[in-house]
Amino acid sequence: MTAPTTTNVAQGNAHVGVQAGVVHGDINFYRVPPGSSPEEEFALGLKYLDGRVRDRARTLIEKAVARGYLTTEVQFYRLIALLSGRTLRQLSDQELDHLEAVCAGLSRLDDHDEWAAGSSVIIHHLLAPAGVAETDRAVKEIDALKQRQRDEIYGHLEALLDGAMQEAMWRKSVALAESQRTAGNRLNRVWKFFHPTPAQPRTLPVRPAAVPLRDQLRAGIGAAAFTLAVVQMIVLVAARGMLDPLLGLLAGLVGLGAFCVGGAERYYRAARLRAKEAEIRPPRQRGREAPQGGFARKMDVLFNRYFGRYVPDGTDRTYWRSQTAGIQRHLRDELVELYREQRIDANRAAWLVRYLVGDVRRQWEQDTLTAYRQALRTPVKAKALQVGGLALLALGSLWFVPAVVTSAPLAGAGWILLAVASAVPAVRSSFRIVAERRRVADDQAEREVKDAARWAAYHRWCEKLSDKPSDTEMAAWPG
Repeated sequence: MTAPTTTNVAQGNAHVGVQAGVVHGDINFYRVPPGSSPEEEFALGLKYLDGRVRDRARTLIEKAVARGYLTTEVQFYRLIALLSGRTLRQLSDQELDHLEAVCAGLSRLDDHDEWAAGSSVIIHHLLAPAGVAETDRAVKEIDALKQRQRDEIYGHLEALLDGAMQEAMWRKSVALAESQRTAGNRLNRVWKFFHPTPAQPRTLPVRPAAVPLRDQLRAGIGAAAFTLAVVQMIVLVAARGMLDPLLGLLAGLVGLGAFCVGGAERYYRAARLRAKEAEIRPPRQRGREAPQGGFARKMDVLFNRYFGRYVPDGTDRTYWRSQTAGIQRHLRDELVELYREQRIDANRAAWLVRYLVGDVRRQWEQDTLTAYRQALRTPVKAKALQVGGLALLALGSLWFVPAVVTSAPLAGAGWILLAVASAVPAVRSSFRIVAERRRVADDQAEREVKDAARWAAYHRWCEKLSDKPSDTEMAAWPG
């Protein structure tokens, strides 16, 4: 297999800033903002110096000086930037003249603080030949400096001198490196550098209510036809002066209403239960694998990795994987749909995969993974309304229908048939319409809960990564 390569071509005024196959962490390439002050240029120069980009650091620091920003701290870092990592032999004649000018300028500064003290040590002990006695004195004076100045000297100027001074400086540099090996809680932070910035969580939007036109027509036309048939039957009965059967009609209409209320509740719960079961049902056959190297394939790898790793305590791995295959497929498809078209690297969504798989494991361990089955059981009240309403409808019909047929045998039978023929499809369609509208409301409520949980997990992960070491810290930490 041929190893992947990375090729960049710069033409004209373009340039290649970074060329890498894979870049981990947040590598900073600083830019001087337009209209920046000399202080800001100096601060940016220090960042480059920390990252060992010495040429750029020297340029920025000297620009700040040229614009009138000159303090004992600036003079100290002018020396550090000019001498960092180099011996005097490596300085050009121009740089030696510049070094002499910097040293001369120090005498014109009135301030005598820790920065001036650090510069004085560099000039009087590190830039002049030293014997054994002077070496010991120099090391003592460096150790007497404050930690920041001391660390800068040991960190940047260890290559400056030869002989006894170099050996002493080397020992101090090694001691500094050892102290920095675990400085800044390195052991608990260094792994965070290699985690990319997490992608913000997303949830699928709720699918709008989709009511087929045929159901709308059946419900609307059926209700209108049923109302017409009932009115005509009332007219027929009233024309004969028979008012008692109207009580049977009233009872039948009340029963029909109760049946519709209970039936709609039962229908919705059954439909939603089927939808929930479909989300966790293992796929009947293995689907075609996603293209190699694509986002979907990377999601497959992440889900396989974490479902294989996050096995509940006391559960057989094979059983766990087989029972959660449907959930894995459902969650994987959701994330693929959410992120594939957003130009987001799969690794940036790895935190969300871990959270989702961990949540499935938590529900498994708490035995709440299928809690919806209990929640979607039809209440006794709904069953009672449906059965009781049907019984009341039958009782009312036995009282009212004979009176209609007696009043007008042919016309009455026709209106009765129309009422039945229009009511049955209208009720069925109304069940589907009500269920779809309730589905939208419940999906929205579930989405809000899911969205809040994902954002909470996102903020927890961001907080965990909040002390991720910068590229300058990584450069400063010894290997």
